[in-house]
Amino acid sequence: VLRTLPALAQAAGPRANPNATVKRRRLGRTGLMVSEVSFGGHYKNPDRTHRIASIERALDLGINFFDAFEAAPSYREISMVGDALDFLGRRDEAIIAAHLWTFGRFYDMDGIDRMLRLLKTDHIDVGWLTALHLTLTDAPVETAIKAKEQGKVRFIGVTGHEKTQVIETLKRGDVFDVMLFPYSYGMEKGKEYHFPMAKKRDMGIVTIKPFAGGSLFRAKRQIEELSAQKEYAGISPARAYLKYILSNPDISATIPGMTTAAQVDENVGASLEGKLAVGEERFLKDSLAAVRREATSQYPFMAQWLT
Repeated sequence: VLRTLPALAQAAGPRANPNATVKRRRLGRTGLMVSEVSFGGHYKNPDRTHRIASIERALDLGINFFDAFEAAPSYREISMVGDALDFLGRRDEAIIAAHLWTFGRFYDMDGIDRMLRLLKTDHIDVGWLTALHLTLTDAPVETAIKAKEQGKVRFIGVTGHEKTQVIETLKRGDVFDVMLFPYSYGMEKGKEYHFPMAKKRDMGIVTIKPFAGGSLFRAKRQIEELSAQKEYAGISPARAYLKYILSNPDISATIPGMTTAAQVDENVGASLEGKLAVGEERFLKDSLAAVRREATSQYPFMAQWLT
């Protein structure tokens, strides 16, 4: 049975947590106020117990934007978001973004209904369409618009790992309310087109790959050697990268993947601490070469975004 939430019909968004700590930002013309550090949705084999605990901790700290990424064919990651919010009884605190067209799998209206059942809700707040496929056909947009008219999707967003695909999609019309793309320290090509276009159209910006697709953590030896230096004592690499991203006022939210409550605490700390310290700025510069090597080796498309 789908849960009906008439209170979410308004663009003002879900109720605020009275104990919220993470700062909120406006998601462009949607009018939604989203947590600047939000909850990324792409996990590999997530554990159900950890998922519930991490989502509960996120809600307790004021995170309200949750990305539900398709993990076909099991859809396990999507269903875990729905299961967790349903188990906790806190769907009304969450803004859910879900992918409607990903990796060649297109959700027609029946597919969107299936997505809603997996998420245990009657609507998706932001329905993502992947730019790769939008350069080939208008069918996904037409379906998303139909779903929006029926109240099953409130707002439409475009996502893309490939820089040029997002650009070409945006040139085709002002259909999208939000865009999602990679952005982090040293990955700022989005400033050339994506940010100006978002400002012109009043689109919200959600950024992914804050740690360059986990490259910050895969470069473990180099990062540990840096962290061992006296001048970098006490610096959290993850927080330093997130704080840099949040220093850009045009970004509505960044969505790191989080699998444990401890990771939620660590990442939310970036919002609480605010501006980068001088030592953190130096750490970013000194860590960039190692992170870049890992990023371009693991994900060649990252090179498009590097500055």
